[in-house]
Amino acid sequence: MPRLEKMKVLLIAPSPDLAGGIARWTKHILNYYKEHTEDCNLDYLCSAYYKHSIKNSFWTKLYSGLSVLLRFIRKASRLNYDVVHITTSASIGLIKDICLVKIAKRYSVKSVIHFHFGRIPELCHYKNWEWKLLKILVDNSDVVITIDQKSYLSLLASGFKNVVNLPNPLSNEILESIDRKSFISIQPRTITFVGQMLETKGIDIKGKTVAVSGFGNVAWGAATKATELGAKVVTISGPDGYIYDPNGISGEKIDYMLELRSSGNDIVAPYADEFPGSTFVAGKRPWEVKADIALPCATQNELNGDDARQLIENKVMCVGEISNMGCTPEAIDLFIEHKVMYAPGKAVNAGGVATSGLEMSQNAMHLSWCAAEVDEKLHAIMHGIHAQCVKYGTEPDGYINYVKGANIAGFMKVAHAMMGQGII
Repeated sequence: MPRLEKMKVLLIAPSPDLAGGIARWTKHILNYYKEHTEDCNLDYLCSAYYKHSIKNSFWTKLYSGLSVLLRFIRKASRLNYDVVHITTSASIGLIKDICLVKIAKRYSVKSVIHFHFGRIPELCHYKNWEWKLLKILVDNSDVVITIDQKSYLSLLASGFKNVVNLPNPLSNEILESIDRKSFISIQPRTITFVGQMLETKGIDIKGKTVAVSGFGNVAWGAATKATELGAKVVTISGPDGYIYDPNGISGEKIDYMLELRSSGNDIVAPYADEFPGSTFVAGKRPWEVKADIALPCATQNELNGDDARQLIENKVMCVGEISNMGCTPEAIDLFIEHKVMYAPGKAVNAGGVATSGLEMSQNAMHLSWCAAEVDEKLHAIMHGIHAQCVKYGTEPDGYINYVKGANIAGFMKVAHAMMGQGII
């Protein structure tokens, strides 16, 4: 096969001599490509010369913006770039960046927008004038790069598909200077739908007690994830009754759930014999136990009106259906009436279907993603589902009716798909 030509890239960024994060990033990139020319042919167009001072007035910014546009037009018309890489810090400068991507399209140049600021989640929430400019910019760009997870997830939840997350790298010198004892892992933690429900209300799942029903695969997964996030699971259940373990079901106790399931006996009573300090309650369901969070993970209609009243009396703060239709209509009505955070299975347990979809995508594209990649994609999907539920389910008093939100979001998704296919 003939050797492909190197890609011609134009970087539009502030002067590397200025102060600030974008300038330092620009300096690192330019220094790197002085020595590494095998990847691409990198050209550079300075977008800002002035430091933050009295000189940086409105007229200075206007002149600088027009100058960049004119110089870009001259370069794009003569040098046939493949890609233009534009750094931005938002605000009024978004107007200049919109013009740049429009010009790039005119000359058949692909555009990459690189956001170097952390207010994107705020803009996505408040939908102000800056958001409108950002939306136009993202809609017209080929690829958008964010440098933090929250910005990335906020843009995905807003419906944008052309977004990738690329955290700024740390040099070896910086890494060596970090106190390892206080260093927080850069690996993102996957937050369940219930975790996002609590997070929306400013509640940390860490330290909360969780009542789980069932002891199969679903209950095992819920107990595992809740424990990873710092919660304490205190119950599991089976057809014979439920286990109450005030010390928490974690570690080898979670592993023992798999042994119970594989035994084929379909009972949980042996757990109490295996782990002293736990109690087996025959013939009852775990919803009488006082807990902060209730997670039905067993069968349909396993949590009825009486169970709901008991949970409400015990001041449960959140109920998430992980089983399919785990709560009866009476129970659901009671939760909504008493303003308890409740979310139906169609939203909470969408992760199972989503993961199956990701598996099908891998098969279709002949790809194999690692667990971290799948986890990241699942996190983005669940974040998007939760955001839609909040969008359509928030009531005037601030209560989020997740049942209404999930129903409307599902209807809107189908409606938009039908219109996209030209059916309507």
